[in-house]
Amino acid sequence: MKTEQGTLTKLLALIGTILVWLPLAAPFVFSIIRLAMGRRIIFDYLMPAELTLFWLAGAGLLCWAAIRYGQHLRWVTIPLVFALGFLVTSQLTAVATRLASGTIEPVGWPMTLTLGLLIVSYIFIAALGIAGSRLLRELYSKSKLLE
Repeated sequence: MKTEQGTLTKLLALIGTILVWLPLAAPFVFSIIRLAMGRRIIFDYLMPAELTLFWLAGAGLLCWAAIRYGQHLRWVTIPLVFALGFLVTSQLTAVATRLASGTIEPVGWPMTLTLGLLIVSYIFIAALGIAGSRLLRELYSKSKLLE
């Protein structure tokens, strides 16, 4: 692996991994900040869904880095497809059950199903972050062997 090519691949993997983990970490960080300020703790469980563009951009960078590296593409694309699929399904469920419009109260099986699908998408986003972390670890351990 050439030095310029290796540096770009590492940079793509690093930025991609950060962008994937950011939406999952943000609700925790903001909750801790509120708690430290002495306010009531509020946890926004919808924030990762609201920040979809961040983790999608990160996933794109991770795919690019995996293609450049020649490995780990399957470990990046499988969680990406499932995370996106479950996220879209949760949103379609919210629309179909009229939760999204506010016509019905957010209780019962419609809310449980929608949140369940959303939680599964978050699990796959975390799997994508783990794949990015593994790619990073391998890229940096390979560079030490080459030096």
